[in-house]
Amino acid sequence: METLTGRDVRVSPEAGAALALAGTPGLGPASIRRLIDEGGSASEALARISGTASRAHLLDVAGRAARELPRGARILSYGTSSYPLHLQRLHDPPIVLWAAGPLPVATSTAVAIVGTRAATAAGRRLAFRLSAELASRGIRVISGLAKGIDGEAHRGALEAGGETLAVLGSGLNFEYPRVNRGLYAELRRAGLLLTEFAPEVRPAAYQFPQRNRIVAALADVVLVVQAGLKSGARITASHAQDIGVDVLACPGPVDQPASEGCHALLKDGAGMATCVDDVLEALAWDAPLPLSSVGTRDATRRGTGPERVILDRLAAGPAVLDELADLVGGTGCAASSLGRLEARGLVSAIAGSQFEAVG
Repeated sequence: METLTGRDVRVSPEAGAALALAGTPGLGPASIRRLIDEGGSASEALARISGTASRAHLLDVAGRAARELPRGARILSYGTSSYPLHLQRLHDPPIVLWAAGPLPVATSTAVAIVGTRAATAAGRRLAFRLSAELASRGIRVISGLAKGIDGEAHRGALEAGGETLAVLGSGLNFEYPRVNRGLYAELRRAGLLLTEFAPEVRPAAYQFPQRNRIVAALADVVLVVQAGLKSGARITASHAQDIGVDVLACPGPVDQPASEGCHALLKDGAGMATCVDDVLEALAWDAPLPLSSVGTRDATRRGTGPERVILDRLAAGPAVLDELADLVGGTGCAASSLGRLEARGLVSAIAGSQFEAVG
């Protein structure tokens, strides 16, 4: 299918059709999903309700979307191969997602680390440590980019050189909260920002609980580090339980309000997590050594998915960036993975924009 390109933004006519459906008066998300499922594509669904889905109209919608998106962002639409399958576990998956950052949305294993904005110093340290230890084993860390536990989860994964994805409660044009503006920049460079809200949608209180269902659905395990009795983290845990995702909670001091939500989850049947091994057990993970603790290429292949793919390809000989990008889903993903591999001394750049394995 032809793709419209503008300002480093790629918007397919299929995404344009999904946006057109979403903007059709009187047509709700459930009806749109049903039409796409029945027709096999958003463009076919649009044709069914409008009588015709002209190429010019779809390109016009896609063009407007391209002009509104931040540089380097992309649109993922329901019913296409780029749309994350995990979200179909929800009864109300979004029709359209906006994404920014080099990582692909899909990953083999992911843990959501969530918690209160009013985290204690001990809680922030625990979130950072657990995130770093999981990320160093090749497990993607997902959170909501709020201050407190969420922010520390993203920082821990980035510090470990691993993968992290932030699900936003606003459009990509806004960086909220301001205290995490540095994290936004890091995620655009080496991670992934994902939202169901159009770029111009400002942060609003009611949007964050809505965001939390996506955090839960993208994860294989949800880990609540600290939470009050009434908190967004407990909403995330509730969404996870509704769709069959395991929930773990970290115990804390009984006199700390930040521990009350975790203790309530534990009483309700959540698993207890006091160390990374508890999370790995819930994942049925074989617990390879952290990337920073091993020196062989074979051990490092247990790290992030794109890094494994790149190392497997380079084991057969040098390759150019474009070839590696095709293997891992994009130039940004290939470049960030190569950077991490170079930093660990496993890959080096050679003449002609080529890369080769070291050792």
